[in-house]
Amino acid sequence: MQPLISVIIPAYNAEKYISKCIESIQNNTYKNLEIIIVNDGSKDNTQKVVEAISDSRIKLINQENGGVSKARNTGLDNATGEYIAFIDSDDYISEDYFEKLIAPCVEEGADVSCCVFQRVDHQGKRLRDSRIRFKEPFFITPQQIADRYFECLDMGIVNFIIRIYNRKVIGETRFSETLKWGEDGSFNLELFRRANKMYVSPEEMYFYVIHPNQATARKMKNYTNMMIQHIGDINDYITAYDGFRIESVRQGMGKTCLGVLVECAFHTDSMKTYKQEFRAFKGQEWCCYLSDPGALPFKWRLTHKQVMKNHHRVVYLLTKLHRFLLKIKHKLKAVF
Repeated sequence: MQPLISVIIPAYNAEKYISKCIESIQNNTYKNLEIIIVNDGSKDNTQKVVEAISDSRIKLINQENGGVSKARNTGLDNATGEYIAFIDSDDYISEDYFEKLIAPCVEEGADVSCCVFQRVDHQGKRLRDSRIRFKEPFFITPQQIADRYFECLDMGIVNFIIRIYNRKVIGETRFSETLKWGEDGSFNLELFRRANKMYVSPEEMYFYVIHPNQATARKMKNYTNMMIQHIGDINDYITAYDGFRIESVRQGMGKTCLGVLVECAFHTDSMKTYKQEFRAFKGQEWCCYLSDPGALPFKWRLTHKQVMKNHHRVVYLLTKLHRFLLKIKHKLKAVF
């Protein structure tokens, strides 16, 4: 008997693309699925589109808008499957996605099973991807993830929920509804501590759709506090497995802190506010790894020097200038 997989799809104003998402799930070779669609207060025809699809496996839940984490949590609260999978409403999967990911769980005892994803545009065209690639599948333990944390991050093993989870590993864990960025990673890190091992496939079986309005970064409110929470989760995980004994992990944390301090400047509207957030961020214990981030390109060496001297004004101005130049570059590229 095939174990039941509960597929949770959070949906907000998804009328244009949710049909393709659902169709890719229906066309899967693995059929024992429970398809839970959480309509998160959509103002378009998402509900009607879903209701028009004839499939007894679909469970539609309508709720007031609360964000993607709340929608996923609602799905978890209503899931009955032995395994859990998450798919975003504008993405889609290959026809053998579930069959290939469930096999290592059933046959080899993996608690989590994931694959490589491919970024595509809204027309299905492959987009350039800078993540580390690998050719052979492998199993990895929670300890090994801690020891190779930032390598695993670059491979897409940590931060995304493009995977199948054993329901027992999830337990009562839910997505943080205060995080609007990094919630996937924080969720995974909590689960990894309870996992026996994870299977990682090199096959591209999940297609992550990038829409035109996603091309330009948008400012996020409360970004610095969210990153303090998320990096705190990373620090707790690595510390639990003594991962900071490894130089590459310490340097990876240093580079991460440096990069986030720069991003905080982008998401902040005034130098006065950035000064407060700069101090709050640098006051965290894990910012000690800023002292030795390893090899850095020139522009990052310059920024690192200013950060270590607590020259928040310089960091703020350099970041704003860099973003301004990038904006001009994108406009010129669009014209020519």
